[in-house]
Amino acid sequence: MRVKGKGGQIRIVPVEVEVQKDLLKYLYDYARNNHLLPRDYIISRNEKGGVEKQIDSLENWMYTNRHKFTMHNRENEARDGMKPRSKDLTWHGLRYKRAQEQYAMYEAEGRQNPKLMTSEILGHHRTDITNIYLAELPQGKKNQ
Repeated sequence: MRVKGKGGQIRIVPVEVEVQKDLLKYLYDYARNNHLLPRDYIISRNEKGGVEKQIDSLENWMYTNRHKFTMHNRENEARDGMKPRSKDLTWHGLRYKRAQEQYAMYEAEGRQNPKLMTSEILGHHRTDITNIYLAELPQGKKNQ
């Protein structure tokens, strides 16, 4: 899936699992049924500041509702030598988790350069930045 992200940067996000495919199909059907054009936004309004308003709305929703879907006392969870989790779930924390899971999946599949592939998905295009996201992985899991 082609995504235009922060600063207008384009990146390709793989659509690999069924829930992702279902969401993409829903968005495609929504766009078609509402006569949207290729440059129209789907998740935010087509207006100046529309994306920023939508980001604020999503952040507010998560902050208001995270008690419904996060583990209580998550900062007290034993993590096998890793630093403790923060008390509250954050968007950036979800990004870290996504990077770690994507890297682990690519590595398990035997991909040529899982770190570079993960870097591309994050939109960094630099593995030195990806290293920060993988810092909590056990040392043997991030060697490539």
